[in-house]
Amino acid sequence: MQRIRETVDAVDPAGEYFRIEDTGLDVEIMLTVATDNEEGGAKDFDKADGVMFLDRELGLGLAAGPNLICGDTSSDVPMVAASLGRTDRTWAAFVTTKKELRKRVADLCPNTFLTDRPDVLVTVLNELAMKRSK
Repeated sequence: MQRIRETVDAVDPAGEYFRIEDTGLDVEIMLTVATDNEEGGAKDFDKADGVMFLDRELGLGLAAGPNLICGDTSSDVPMVAASLGRTDRTWAAFVTTKKELRKRVADLCPNTFLTDRPDVLVTVLNELAMKRSK
């Protein structure tokens, strides 16, 4: 973790553009961008921003759905919200043991699959892929 901090500090010594978060599963380095709102200040560029950018630039057609969003940390939840903002044909699959995260995802998206074992999610996705390929 120290090496990561040193690297980010070398790129952004004033701490204006990047923020580091250790989720316990990942170390996330987030871009912080200035906002145009009345309060000013900064906002973390989150995964919803990334999904919207990719949809716009690559023409993913998120509004048409169906969309499957997979995640394992709270930083993945904004992707679900972004997809739901485009279509109700959104499904969420999360791997977590955290009760608060499980509730947050289930409350947000009615089409939610939750497991605490990554191998279960991989197995389910494999089965779905096999059925589609027939």
